[in-house]
Amino acid sequence: MYGVIDVGTTGVKLFIYDENLRKTYHEKTVVGFEKISQQYIEQSSLQIANVVRGFVKKAREKGVKKIGICTYRASILAWRKDGTPITNIITWIDGRGREVLERLSPTAKILKKLSRSLNVILSPDSPAILIRWVYDNVPRLIEEVKAGKAYVWTLDSYILYILTGKFLADATNATLTGLIHPRNFSEIDIVFELLKLPKITPEVTGNTHLFGSFEDVEVCACIADQQAASVGFGVLGKGEVQSTHGTGSFVETVTEKLSIPTSGLVPIIILRIDDEKTYGLEGFVRSTGSTLEWLMKIGLFKDYSEAEMLLHQFDKRALLVPSFGGFRIPYLRDLRGMILGLGLDTSS
Repeated sequence: MYGVIDVGTTGVKLFIYDENLRKTYHEKTVVGFEKISQQYIEQSSLQIANVVRGFVKKAREKGVKKIGICTYRASILAWRKDGTPITNIITWIDGRGREVLERLSPTAKILKKLSRSLNVILSPDSPAILIRWVYDNVPRLIEEVKAGKAYVWTLDSYILYILTGKFLADATNATLTGLIHPRNFSEIDIVFELLKLPKITPEVTGNTHLFGSFEDVEVCACIADQQAASVGFGVLGKGEVQSTHGTGSFVETVTEKLSIPTSGLVPIIILRIDDEKTYGLEGFVRSTGSTLEWLMKIGLFKDYSEAEMLLHQFDKRALLVPSFGGFRIPYLRDLRGMILGLGLDTSS
């Protein structure tokens, strides 16, 4: 029996499969956001930890011996050596990174404009930027990390830590931080220097790896969620494309080698098995499914079936562009929540 735990933005799911990979069990626990302000969007680290550990125990009770982990990406937190979280999870849709960018040194701002790579890394939603924010705002955290008493890294690393007691990160998540190079998995020195971050990073592994065990269940796989979708659909050949839609929408394409785009797109590792790497490029919109939920919340329609009915009911339509997080292509971070096609005949 095999288990999979999918840690998503809106919920944590457990799947169990038999020896023939037929699904025999499925359960979901809904988790919500803790919206501190318009730009601060967090999730409870403790709640995620408790749900994940509970699901591993349930999987063991149902005969599971090996389990894989899939997590949402580009989200960070700090935790103590005993696994106790110091902060909530700062999610990938959080906007506080702008505060760090405004305080960048003149040298960093110039290099950001001159370098395509640094322009991608030094962006508001970059985990590297969010890690700097945590160090700036949690008293004495940097001293604790340097002393080996605490850690700051991504969600996948935290989950692996609470299950195995080891400071690890898988390649698909680690290389999205902007601190680990996707070609050779070494630390990107210039980013650490520009952001004045302590060079304390987890061991970066492939997506299949014997990470350790929890409650006698081996943790033997870990991968970022969008990359997991590519692998699941078999999108691993050059030029192949897949798109997934949830809280946000993501489009990934497989490339022959590591490619640094001119703007907007993000270079990614889709899969690493031992020393073999599959590279890709990704474009995304942060708010699509979440925008539909917002439209329901403000009363424009009750459910998705009503939205579908309204779509076909009128010839003249106003168009809402679900860009609550700004645009990446073209890069216009302040272009948010546009409504087009309004006229005197437009009603609510």
